[in-house]
Amino acid sequence: MSESRIVVPDGMLTAAMHAIGIPEQYKQTHQVNKALEAALRWLSENPIVPTDEQVKAIHHSATEAACTSKSILPFFAIEWQRRMFLAPEPEIPEDIRDLIYGDEVAATGLVKGGTFDESNQRVLEAYRRGQKSKSV
Repeated sequence: MSESRIVVPDGMLTAAMHAIGIPEQYKQTHQVNKALEAALRWLSENPIVPTDEQVKAIHHSATEAACTSKSILPFFAIEWQRRMFLAPEPEIPEDIRDLIYGDEVAATGLVKGGTFDESNQRVLEAYRRGQKSKSV
């Protein structure tokens, strides 16, 4: 790709400056701008391609309105851009899932007081907290 000018979005630069504690008045003269330009140039030359699983997840999340032939591509591009850097959710270890839900719940996908997915989120949060307490 040619050495075309990379434009760092103003909000991205402001967020980066804020994250490392540099006053906003220095944003155009500071090395953070150059670092973000380099990162965005790398990304433009090495695009991140979604896996089949990620494509299916985005397609699954599309509303009927976004699935019209005129709007599915913009929806997909925006949704992929939003998701591409998010860390994947950790899987619930089978022994924990079995201890909490048992085989019947795993087969039906239903949990008393909510759906299986809602309960998964609660279990994942408990697991994260347990892992965090081990590292402290």
